[in-house]
Amino acid sequence: MAEKNIDQLLQAPFPACDIEWKPQTSGVTNDNRAWVLAVPYITNRAIQKRLDDVFGVMGWENNYREVASKKGGFLCGIKINHDDKEVTKWDGAECTDIEPLKGGISNSMKRAAVQLGIGRYLYDLPEFWAPKAEVCQGRNHPLGNVLTNKKLGKNIAWQTPELPNWALPKADATPYEDAIINATDAAGLRRVYSEATRFAAINQDKKLHDEFKGLMLQRAEEIKQAAAQTVEEDTNKAKAWANKQAGAYSLIPNEASIRQANKAHLDALRTMCEGTYVNQEVIATHLNKHMQQAIDALAAKNQHQEA
Repeated sequence: MAEKNIDQLLQAPFPACDIEWKPQTSGVTNDNRAWVLAVPYITNRAIQKRLDDVFGVMGWENNYREVASKKGGFLCGIKINHDDKEVTKWDGAECTDIEPLKGGISNSMKRAAVQLGIGRYLYDLPEFWAPKAEVCQGRNHPLGNVLTNKKLGKNIAWQTPELPNWALPKADATPYEDAIINATDAAGLRRVYSEATRFAAINQDKKLHDEFKGLMLQRAEEIKQAAAQTVEEDTNKAKAWANKQAGAYSLIPNEASIRQANKAHLDALRTMCEGTYVNQEVIATHLNKHMQQAIDALAAKNQHQEA
């Protein structure tokens, strides 16, 4: 796999379910309105899965070194095997206040993963205001998150912010693009375009919607041109057939047989043109005209013989 592709796979945004939020600061105004500023980070499980997906379960490993500091901490080295070469990226973190050992190990791996480009885009994001926050009692609340502001001695419930679209995985639009490009008729194109625009709307992606529209208009014009060419070919084919049949009317010896042959030809014409856009009326008029000419010629011949 090319290096560029490896970079893209490692640096790709994570889905919202793999992102957790850490409150950085919080407070309560004089009129008891709560506020929370939070930052997003990637879970260790998501980092491990990303490494598995890119290098394979046996294609990477992590190593830890304990470092001496006031709070204690760990260095984490993530070693990958790529192009028959081993590469190790290191970074570290102090132990945390809650579950110090687990927190220090986990945070050091997250920072080492950033050295590989995993989740680095999150550093381009600012702190986010929680969409909703309110002072609450207890640890359970419908907003989903509750923190304790020790300085204020209050619990604050807060709602998880939403990341901007650019910081989320781009939905795979390939099946919808292929369906539009491969549509064979106008009705099918309308159906797949409707499904595609619904997909774009669900993903709140206006750019993708515009791309779908451009593909649809291009394919609609192609279908229109192809249909026009098909109609022309089918019409020419029907006309050639009708000319051949009409040319034989003059060889039929009586009017009844001419009319019978014309009726059979009109029935055959309807069958031939079924499911096409050929103007049957024009071709039928052509057959009827030759039928009448043959009948008139036969009548004139008979009158001449009687005279």
